[in-house]
Amino acid sequence: MLRLAGSTKDHDRATGRAPARLVLGLSALWTLVVWLGRIALIDAEAGAWMRSRLLISLLFGAVLVLLWWRVDVVRTRSAIVTLVAYAVWMVAVWGPSLVVTLASGSSLGYQVVHTVLATGSLISAAAVAGLARRAAFYPPTITSTSTAANSTAR
Repeated sequence: MLRLAGSTKDHDRATGRAPARLVLGLSALWTLVVWLGRIALIDAEAGAWMRSRLLISLLFGAVLVLLWWRVDVVRTRSAIVTLVAYAVWMVAVWGPSLVVTLASGSSLGYQVVHTVLATGSLISAAAVAGLARRAAFYPPTITSTSTAANSTAR
């Protein structure tokens, strides 16, 4: 595990984990709040699409919490694929939903609420996709404790 002199906060900043923690934490919180709030809207007549959107989105929210908790694994291939899948899922769910909401004859309050939910989710998707891109294309600045120790010993 990578360790630098100083606090964990210094270590997170030096390795680029602080932005990752922020993006993952806010995206997980947003996703869970949005979709946990929709559980009350599910009734016996809800279709398979509504139930699957809810379940898959909550699973992505839980995975984002796990990645936030273990931010050191964000640079693994499986984590990067998961982050990209989350971003694609949010765009696939909220993009069409936003268009349908704005084109429908729903009340202004309904349109405002769903526009805010869609916009927040799309911003979250963009931030997570950016994090995945950075993790995939830019290697970490410090790779091991021995490298850090060797560079300070010289």
